[in-house]
Amino acid sequence: MVSLLALADVAVVTKTDLVSQAEKEVFRESIKKVVPDIGIVEINGIQGTGVRYLMRRGLPPSWIWDQNLSSS
Repeated sequence: MVSLLALADVAVVTKTDLVSQAEKEVFRESIKKVVPDIGIVEINGIQGTGVRYLMRRGLPPSWIWDQNLSSS
């Protein structure tokens, strides 16, 4: 995980609806320890939160759709 995060501009965290707020915060802090200035986007497929941010970053909607299908 460390080597992939070190190269990333953004970490996309999915399935955030399945964990508590405390678990999300611990995970965010773990990511920030590896790359302090990385952007973190939390995606919640049920509510659709986080998807607009990814689309603004230039990822085509088909990419997001394909990723959601493959993780289901």
